[in-house]
Amino acid sequence: MKKKFIASLLYILLILGFMTGCSHQQAIDLKTGDYIQFGKYNAVPILWRVINIDEDGDSLLFSDKIICFK
Repeated sequence: MKKKFIASLLYILLILGFMTGCSHQQAIDLKTGDYIQFGKYNAVPILWRVINIDEDGDSLLFSDKIICFK
């Protein structure tokens, strides 16, 4: 009984930790043609260009360089 309680408590704390960790997003005011750097591929930062912004304010990004050949 005590093990189930501790396991349940740890599970709840784990879920709460994930929820609070994902809520720290910062809004950025982007315009078409702007560049933004985020993410890495083979330890090299990726530079993205905003090529379109829809009515909802969602940005369509295009990488500045080819990321991978397949």
